[in-house]
Amino acid sequence: MDPPPQTRYAVIVRLPERVEALIEAAFVDAPGMTRPTMGYHITMVGPFFVALGVAVGEIEEATAAVCAAWQPFRVHIAGLGAFRRPDNNVVYLGVPAADELTALHQRLTQAIEGRIVPQYQWCDEDGFVCYQPHVTLGLGLTDAELIAALQTEAHTGLKATFTVASLQLTEQQPGGPWRCVSECTMGVEAFGPGPCSPPER
Repeated sequence: MDPPPQTRYAVIVRLPERVEALIEAAFVDAPGMTRPTMGYHITMVGPFFVALGVAVGEIEEATAAVCAAWQPFRVHIAGLGAFRRPDNNVVYLGVPAADELTALHQRLTQAIEGRIVPQYQWCDEDGFVCYQPHVTLGLGLTDAELIAALQTEAHTGLKATFTVASLQLTEQQPGGPWRCVSECTMGVEAFGPGPCSPPER
């Protein structure tokens, strides 16, 4: 008998509205492209489940503490890539020079280790757990849709730079959409999560 569905969580960087508008304009007609329910974003940790006996507030507090010790930084997105599986591909915008995101991911992972259960273990070809920051553009693409998306010249020129100044904790209850439950601002000494706000323009 399968266990009952659980609420999923993820810690994300939400893209600014102006960058979302650029992405939508570039990819609106591309095959298989979809806009995520929680907006275009970079996943920092997740999806994951909260470990047995752990309160969601503990994840919020740990995330807020990491953010308080981290200063805002710039991120550049450019270039299409794909995670390939037969007729079940994922196409994404890449994040070149992602050292700051990778370092923040590692710090967040350490802060909430033991309090979460990852839904997936992302591994490279050698079996090592790895983190590859990206902005998902489409899920479940057929091989033909993936080829068409990657070969569309108009899409390959999209580039954007923006400042990461906060992280959002998002949740997806069984059968429901993803939604933001709290937001933590970087460089702010006040401890604890703040209310979710719309992405900057």
